Amino acid sequence: MCWGTLGTVRPFPNFHAERDVVEIQAALDSKDVVTLVRILTNRTNAQRQAIADAFEELTQKALSASLSGEKVETGPWITILTSRDSNHLNEVLEGLELQRGHVVDQVLEKRFKGDLQMGLKVLVQCIRNPDLYLARRLVNTKTPILQGVMVSHAEEDLLCIRAAYLKLTGTSLYTALQKQYKGYHLQALLALCRSED
Repeated sequence: MCWGTLGTVRPFPNFHAERDVVEIQAALDSKDVVTLVRILTNRTNAQRQAIADAFEELTQKALSASLSGEKVETGPWITILTSRDSNHLNEVLEGLELQRGHVVDQVLEKRFKGDLQMGLKVLVQCIRNPDLYLARRLVNTKTPILQGVMVSHAEEDLLCIRAAYLKLTGTSLYTALQKQYKGYHLQALLALCRSED
């Protein structure tokens, strides 16, 4: 994905594959799943490939083998969920549901625990319907999160998020903002939102 699309993963700014490799190595040593998920889900496919190359050059081991060998991100799930485009992943998730007869959330609840389960469930929600996921984040959320979503998506897909918000809550985002904020802060948010739905 890249800027100018409706994608949810953007090129990570100030990306340095070697710096990510150092963090990944430390996370593997301490079995820090949260760090692994954070890094691998916030890099584009091209950036993840650069990380894999740098990891192999530095450690003489394949990153995918190290991830699954440590029985952490569990290897195949994290590899698939972080290295395929969203259209392909939706097909994979639908196929999994047909094969298992359960929704993906139920499968994740059975196989994983704690932060890893939560991280994978959020990742699946983002893959399945990023607009609905972000609309849910905007409902009764703290101001910094709302500002972050609106600013970072204003040039990309805020119209889609507005539509999902209206469908989810029955109220337009434009109206909801007027009930929660005042003054210049409200003016700025309304300017980003643009209009009533």
